[in-house]
Amino acid sequence: MTKHLQSRGGLLTLPDGPYSNSNRGSRGEVLRCDRVLLVAGGIGITGVLAWAGYQHWNVKLVWSVVGSARCLVDAVDLSRVVVAAKEVRVGRRFDVDELIADEEDAGWARVGVVVSGPGGLCDSVRAAVATAGRRGRTVLKLKVEAYS
Repeated sequence: MTKHLQSRGGLLTLPDGPYSNSNRGSRGEVLRCDRVLLVAGGIGITGVLAWAGYQHWNVKLVWSVVGSARCLVDAVDLSRVVVAAKEVRVGRRFDVDELIADEEDAGWARVGVVVSGPGGLCDSVRAAVATAGRRGRTVLKLKVEAYS
């Protein structure tokens, strides 16, 4: 199998951990990090809101939804969610690579990343965490809650 795959060097693959300097994090591993980044796409907000409830001292919540799902943003009362930082985008996606790089640049030693959303978003976060892990500036713990 490996020999066959070597001939296809351009084939993008996203193995699901462990990555260099990071791995899939259990809840405890994620919550022991200096920073927790919650990334939600669409209805994936339901998966990350529970993480916000653990009252970690340093949580950043980012949530993007398609324009036609604005009613979802209106229905979720984020004013009751107590986190260090939050950002919601309607009709625009976050640059996942930039999100992860910003956390590295902030100088956190350990960042827990939790993503909940459609497969494409989860794959993008996996790839960004893998890339950051190879840079080795920050230890990243990844927890993926994908849906289709």
